[in-house]
Amino acid sequence: LRRLELPSHRREQMQQAEITAAQDILEEGGRYFPDAELIRKEGRPEREIVNTAIEWAADLVVICPRSAQSAGPPLGPKSVGHVARFVLDHAPCPVLLVRPIAREVFPIPR
Repeated sequence: LRRLELPSHRREQMQQAEITAAQDILEEGGRYFPDAELIRKEGRPEREIVNTAIEWAADLVVICPRSAQSAGPPLGPKSVGHVARFVLDHAPCPVLLVRPIAREVFPIPR
């Protein structure tokens, strides 16, 4: 695989879109967690999350897991992607997985 080099203006647009999305999430979450902060780090997400939890002596990590297949499955062993799996296995504190409501799979067939 070759690393794709984006034109600098496109890279800046993407970075600004990331920041805007993060600020929107922080604004929404701030209603429930008023002390929440926005930080931006570069690197492997799973390692950055765990290292930040260690640096902050976090009491809890909240993460929305993606499945190995982007669209799902919503339940089962493949319902958690590699980032969430790594955080679950390496975080120095409890990890809360937050998922969207999966109405189409409930009730679970017997």
